[in-house]
Amino acid sequence: MRIVHIADTHLGKRQYGILEREHDLYNAFDEAVEKIVRMKPDIVIHSGDIFDSYKPAPWTLLRAVNGIMRIVESGALFVAVQGNHDLGPSPEGGKDSPFPLLERIFGEKFVYLGKKRPSIEFGDVVICGIPYHPASMRKQLITSMEEVSKRAGNNGFRIMVLHQGISPFLVEYKTEIHKADIERFPFDYFALGHYHNRKEHSDGRRIYVYPGSTENIEEREVEESKEIGKGFFLLDTDGEKRDFVRLERIRPYHIIKRRISSIMGIDSLMDDVRRIVLSERIPPMIRIRASTREDLMDEINKAHKDLLDELEGRYLRILLDLTSEETDKIVEGASSLDIEVLLRDMFKERELERELGIEIYRAFREGKRGDDLRSFVMRKLERWLNEANIS
Repeated sequence: MRIVHIADTHLGKRQYGILEREHDLYNAFDEAVEKIVRMKPDIVIHSGDIFDSYKPAPWTLLRAVNGIMRIVESGALFVAVQGNHDLGPSPEGGKDSPFPLLERIFGEKFVYLGKKRPSIEFGDVVICGIPYHPASMRKQLITSMEEVSKRAGNNGFRIMVLHQGISPFLVEYKTEIHKADIERFPFDYFALGHYHNRKEHSDGRRIYVYPGSTENIEEREVEESKEIGKGFFLLDTDGEKRDFVRLERIRPYHIIKRRISSIMGIDSLMDDVRRIVLSERIPPMIRIRASTREDLMDEINKAHKDLLDELEGRYLRILLDLTSEETDKIVEGASSLDIEVLLRDMFKERELERELGIEIYRAFREGKRGDDLRSFVMRKLERWLNEANIS
């Protein structure tokens, strides 16, 4: 049995409000679909966050439908769970999601696993799945796993599909459950989503796999993804093989950190940016994070503007975050605390408030500003209020 495992396509996300970045995510999805169709798998498993919003725009929904249509017409069954971005509050109460619409469009060729249908059998493969649960609902998640695991049986290849952060594979603040909570369940392969860089772990009896997102969703993914790539997995349950299929048309993304103390340092920085831009086949995204003296700021801004004019058409964006060393000294002198540690300490017993604060801080740190930051905060606040009501 040949199975594709993909996750976190986040269709509709418009990073920093840049339209081209939204199209980058569509293009990554389209490339994945092209590769999947050529491979002709029996099953495609999507481990959540097909969409970036539970209310996708019509053109986003159409892009997803066209891609899934190509996959199911090639003969594959499409199986998915709902990620946190695929779920939102319903006006009638409970949860809302575009998945029921996809089910109506594709019928039995699109199966989303959850309370209504927690498992499906396909030959000698049993696939169970549970939609995203916030950390505040950890007990409910484990109870759901106990119930659904009864359907796995003792034979064949057994897969559990989850959109969750699991420690110790990920750092603690990204997790909702621990490996110890789930390792007793009788599954051979945990098809995971939610974490955006590829990660694999085997304890000799079972395999835990995050394929990662199909494009860079947040800046903190960038450095690692340059090394390990973006893509999905192809499993062969007969030969027990697992191969990572790397996507080749991902937009290059570079983050340059520099301390500048002289005119020569400015020239060196701009030369490095120029070299990167001219070496890339696809116009890159570049973010410069530079600290300098107050008296050099105007020179750096001028050099940045001149470089933008010189390289126009060769890059998507070259963003400059410039910080004065005087400001840095004030911040470091007043507090050398890690802001995330501070937030965790402040909201130690109030998990949802803690996670909301951390996510907003990360978004600001990674460059979200203006309307992009406001819309991000509103989406997170809406989801946070919904989870608070449920729990």
